[in-house]
Amino acid sequence: MALAATAYILVALVFWWPLPAHLATTTLEYPFGDPLLNAWTLAWDADRALHGFRDYWDGLFFSPYADTVAYSEHLLGIAVFTAPLQWLTGNPILVLNVATVASTVLVGVGTFLLTRALTGRADAAFVAGLAMACSPYRLAHAHHLQVLVSGWMPVALYGLHQYLATASRRALALFVVAFVLQGLSNGYFLYFTAVPVAVVALEGLWRSRRDLRRVVPGLVVAALALLAAILPVAVAYMRVRRDQGFTRTLADIALYAATPEAYAHVSTRAWLWGQVLPVGREELQLFPGLGVVLLAVAAVALVWRRAAPDRRHIALYLGIVVLMVVLSFGPRPVLWGWTVPFSGPYTWLVAVVPGLDGLRVPARMATTVHLGLAVLAGFGLAALTSTAGPQRRRLVTTVAAVLVALEGYGGRQPVQAFPDVDMTAATPAYVWLQTQEAGPVLELPVGDAAMATRHLYRTLEHGHRIVNGYSGYGSILQDFVGGPPFTETVRIDGALEMLRVLGVRWVVMQPALYEHPAAGAAVAEAVAASRTHVAEVRRFGATVVARLRPGGAEPALDRDPAWRALPSTAFQVTVSHQARDLGRMLDGDPGTRWATATRQGSGEHVTLTFARPTDVAHVRLDLAARSLGDYPRGLVIEAAGDDGIWQTLFAGDILPRLGLSLVREPRSPGIDVPLPPQRSRHLRLRPTGETRSWFWSIHELRVWQR
Repeated sequence: MALAATAYILVALVFWWPLPAHLATTTLEYPFGDPLLNAWTLAWDADRALHGFRDYWDGLFFSPYADTVAYSEHLLGIAVFTAPLQWLTGNPILVLNVATVASTVLVGVGTFLLTRALTGRADAAFVAGLAMACSPYRLAHAHHLQVLVSGWMPVALYGLHQYLATASRRALALFVVAFVLQGLSNGYFLYFTAVPVAVVALEGLWRSRRDLRRVVPGLVVAALALLAAILPVAVAYMRVRRDQGFTRTLADIALYAATPEAYAHVSTRAWLWGQVLPVGREELQLFPGLGVVLLAVAAVALVWRRAAPDRRHIALYLGIVVLMVVLSFGPRPVLWGWTVPFSGPYTWLVAVVPGLDGLRVPARMATTVHLGLAVLAGFGLAALTSTAGPQRRRLVTTVAAVLVALEGYGGRQPVQAFPDVDMTAATPAYVWLQTQEAGPVLELPVGDAAMATRHLYRTLEHGHRIVNGYSGYGSILQDFVGGPPFTETVRIDGALEMLRVLGVRWVVMQPALYEHPAAGAAVAEAVAASRTHVAEVRRFGATVVARLRPGGAEPALDRDPAWRALPSTAFQVTVSHQARDLGRMLDGDPGTRWATATRQGSGEHVTLTFARPTDVAHVRLDLAARSLGDYPRGLVIEAAGDDGIWQTLFAGDILPRLGLSLVREPRSPGIDVPLPPQRSRHLRLRPTGETRSWFWSIHELRVWQR
């Protein structure tokens, strides 16, 4: 075991080189995305552990939403081991890199343990461990630590096999601990590990059916222990699911489902196969390696034919491989371009397994497929060399090991120094911000995933929550402030008022990071010039930090329960533009909308006419994520009675109202405007500003009467 572990360490150093030579100051090339998110998460886990996990789920991003850590992987199963290193060094990049390199060792050792226990052969088990540690699939996920850390899966299966065979409490405890660590390292693998575990457990119970009392009580205790360990984490994810509606549709899931041909697709970085096999698209580079497949085929062909004692385990792991391949095809399997005309088993599981519809990539079940193939490969190598002498056995084993390792070798890892030049230049601003009073921060530009993870990583320096962020799911507020509110500088006061109402205290602007730095400079100057909302401006080279005045008057939004919602038949509607589409804002379907189809500032209006004078108490304009930029740039609501004299009921900027709705109702945002008492025969809504290209659109128009 020690010799095998040493060999896997050497393999890990070679495969990740030159990263191991500069663990504290280097990252894999272009880390702005999942790598920085994972580095942040491990650092956050370590920090919160020192504080008894107080406020753990409310991470330092996507302010003011709650439970934002549960928007993605929490990595607690990894942080258990990396937290001491974070405490000692305070270097999240070092921690990330150590975990990345160690993941290769873990999966190799775990697969070695499992295969040696099943085959009784250490040499065959070593090759099986290499097949997992050096899988070409891992090249495609070099930036995904949560996918690389799959080594607890074989350890859990090893413990379960040992318990079913011996009823050992120690083996049962190992199973529980390994399963929990795997589930807390990667939410995907919590589900995906459960499938082979269930298969192995059911097969073991069938074999022990005449003496179930020997193993059933222990399995019940193990199930309860697993539930107790996972439940506190699951509760946070269930809250997010309820509050934010974070699920994936079957169509979303199907986009990242495997296909048979995907198991022959590789990463361009595969040294041996990259120029031979087709290159798969993201998440669908599932090739396990030719060597492991041939050895697995040998196991099935040779051992099955000889009806050897190993036949039971080969059948078991062959069944696991087939089952996981079928499940990896997702909700509606597509076989060589042909869509199967019925739902697959994955759809059945989504319907009954809580939370499974939150996972986007069923193709990641390939990890379990590859584990099953590695175990079968161990059986195959053992069968091929069962009658060979020691020298020939060593030769065959060595050749197999070299072939398996080379298939997953990606050459010299592309790395870069971290932090980069842009981050270093802005460091003084964040050092200063760390000493200032606590309060949420908006980072500008909002930018793409790369920009978002820069901002996220900076929270480890300054310690404030930020409106920005990056995760498995997004923030509708971040998406919104990345658009017109902070690109249309003539209306910057309304955007800043919205931030103050939302409790944001700081705005950090880096014009050099904008696609067009001149535009970024214009935004920074507009913010700095707003004396109404900005209390202080500090400049650190090209970085500008603005402190907003505390608080802001929150607009009235609530509807009195006594008010009566009026049906769309209670009034007639006329519009200035696109009259043929006006029914779309009255059809009760939030997925449809009326839009002017021209930029604002062209005399747009929507007018409601009532059969009799009506005291309109409240108007709501429903929007949707796809059309948030089409909000009215200033809104006037006017009413006229039977005398035809118009009076203004509301006039002003709607950004504070819309911002509050984005926070309180992220699934169905809108603009709420309570109105003073009046007797209206006509009610007219019109925007007062201009845009360069944005429409005015309304998904649903809703009206209440006093």
